[in-house]
Amino acid sequence: MGNSIHEQAMASIFEHMTADGRREALFGDGPERALDSYRRFSTDRAKPCVIVEFPLLGEPSYDVLSGNYQPGLRPGDRLADDGQTTAQAAIDWATAWPGKTPIALQFELDEAGGPQQRPGIHCRHRGQIDVAEAFYEAIGEAWRAPLYRAVAERMPREWVCEYAAVFPGRAGKVTRMELRLEGEARNLAADDPSYMRDCFEAIGFQAYDQAMLDTISELAGMRPVHSLQFDIMEDGTLGETFSLASFLESEGAATRAAFADDGSASRMCSFYEHLGIADGRWHLIEGAPLAKKGAQMSEQGIKRVIILLLPCCTKAKWRGAQLLPGKFYLTANAIVG
Repeated sequence: MGNSIHEQAMASIFEHMTADGRREALFGDGPERALDSYRRFSTDRAKPCVIVEFPLLGEPSYDVLSGNYQPGLRPGDRLADDGQTTAQAAIDWATAWPGKTPIALQFELDEAGGPQQRPGIHCRHRGQIDVAEAFYEAIGEAWRAPLYRAVAERMPREWVCEYAAVFPGRAGKVTRMELRLEGEARNLAADDPSYMRDCFEAIGFQAYDQAMLDTISELAGMRPVHSLQFDIMEDGTLGETFSLASFLESEGAATRAAFADDGSASRMCSFYEHLGIADGRWHLIEGAPLAKKGAQMSEQGIKRVIILLLPCCTKAKWRGAQLLPGKFYLTANAIVG
């Protein structure tokens, strides 16, 4: 694959991301792991965007999700890392799927997992439960499909089931379900904490208390779109972990505006500080967003290059109704054409 223009562009993004004190304060490591994930989950034709996840409290570190390819994956595309057999099986299945809507895949590497870890795999099925079932079958995890469907059918009608995921490199055999909270559902959650209580009771999620319900209601009111994450255990019950991710503005002038005093990123991170799940390090993120256009000569002539590093979302997470350190997500992408 070589040191392509696209790879050079992504490398420059990750170098910028970890510059100006951000490496030490936010990430605890340099850009190498992010670039390595990009390389491993690239194909000759399709290149992934990369989402970098890091905590807002505690020891600096980061995890990496690579996926949502540009251009989209096609039959025959092979990952650069030929040892990723399960990930490759997911790609082979997704590119052969007969549905009209392309299936988005993301591959997640945890810092603690080491270089040989098996990645977590996220499949965006956009509410099509049959797609989620086929995904689990394609990667050799068919036993998860009925568990996923059973939980999906218990979910409130106004929650949009969005992602199915599996983490073969982690301990346990958790099946991840992610849902979109927006529109009517978001308004209901923001207006009255009892809405989420009633939803939790209906779906069999027991690991909550009133303080957690109140915080979820406050968070729901702060942004128009959120995602909810649940873990389905081997016996079909819901685990004690729950996450709520809140999406931020990340287009055009809003990239920097998100960090103004009344911007979405500042408001969310300040609230996290109030909750005790963030410290002041988040202020350093303000210098990270990047949106630049340029051009570079190639064998095919001059190529237009756009490099982007944009705020994606924040995430609050509870385990046994106890808040854990908050997270921030940045999305890195390069467009070459």
